[in-house]
Amino acid sequence: MSKGIIVSVGAGNLQCGFIRRLRELGYQVAAFGKGKNSKEAIGYCNYFKEIDTSDHQGAISWLDSLGQPVIGAGSYAGGVAIRTLQLISNYYKLPTAVPENLVTGMDKLRQQQMYEQYGLSQIKTFSYDSLMKHPEDISAGEDYILKPVIGRGSQGVRFLKGEELLEELNQNGLNENHMVQSAVKGREYRVLLMLQKGEIKLLAPVFRHSFKETFFLGRLEISFEDYYEIYQHASRMIQSLGVENSIIKYDVIVGQAGVNLIEMDIGVGGGEYYKRFLSQACGVNLMDVYIRLICGEEISLMECREKDLVMDYIYNEFPHPVTYDPTLCKRMLEQRYGEVQLIQNHLCPEKKGFYQSNADFLFTVIHNNKEVGQGELNEFVNNRLLQNATA
Repeated sequence: MSKGIIVSVGAGNLQCGFIRRLRELGYQVAAFGKGKNSKEAIGYCNYFKEIDTSDHQGAISWLDSLGQPVIGAGSYAGGVAIRTLQLISNYYKLPTAVPENLVTGMDKLRQQQMYEQYGLSQIKTFSYDSLMKHPEDISAGEDYILKPVIGRGSQGVRFLKGEELLEELNQNGLNENHMVQSAVKGREYRVLLMLQKGEIKLLAPVFRHSFKETFFLGRLEISFEDYYEIYQHASRMIQSLGVENSIIKYDVIVGQAGVNLIEMDIGVGGGEYYKRFLSQACGVNLMDVYIRLICGEEISLMECREKDLVMDYIYNEFPHPVTYDPTLCKRMLEQRYGEVQLIQNHLCPEKKGFYQSNADFLFTVIHNNKEVGQGELNEFVNNRLLQNATA
């Protein structure tokens, strides 16, 4: 094993398993984060510094001061951490370095412009400034999606008719922090792509069902219905972007207009829950594969074998905080629906009422019983297994 350190961008609860596994494999770990750090995660680190995950310059200065070669960098976080991870990988010329023009941060408008530039998306996208100058570009009878330029977890995303959008525009309901896209119809996938030396090692086509009438995650399931189209799109994307070694989580819509790229995270794979689901579907430990990838070690070809596997996201639908017993929940769910795997949300959203983003799910349930809908599971948990924490 090469001497040096692996950098963990983030030291919160979601990073704990990643850092622990690195130490188990014999690596030295240098992690940084600020605000929501985990004492357990910090305890596994060889080096730790309280630096915000958005501060790549501060992180690089600290890493340089350690006097140790950096041999890899990774993260199970999202948001601002992704750009910092990319900049660290590029600065140290790591195996997972990416072309500079792909370091777009969380600016969804800039991302979409890049996708259009490379022919990866044909979704009509409008900035606030362009709408103010040319409101006639909006058709009253068409459907649109209004979203924050900087945002995550589908928070603040809304469907609007063209006439509703124009009315909000006329009443100054929008500002430069908003962007608008035409609503494209089709089947939505959350794809995990792992590539090494420009070769696809894994392309996991995960069909995405939204939770009720929201943009939030409801159910993820393996589906090969549009695999050929997704594979061809992925091949074009790799060639166009010039990425050699990376893990990429991205969302696409497949419809009559072909495959349209909605959003993409280069360098991270969609968080712990998503990777645990796909680890089970592929029959491999994707965390170990990810570690080999960021260290430049060879990874093998992989495929999704458990094609009946699904992962349902369970949300608190009460306006008040709740409590629940995960052991009891698992037992009751298994009595009713068969074997399940229950993964709690480390962010503990049960401490607040209702849900406002993807991050507010209570736990996920992985199982093979596709005949049971996510809505039925969510209703059963809410009606039978949640207790009012304020009572």
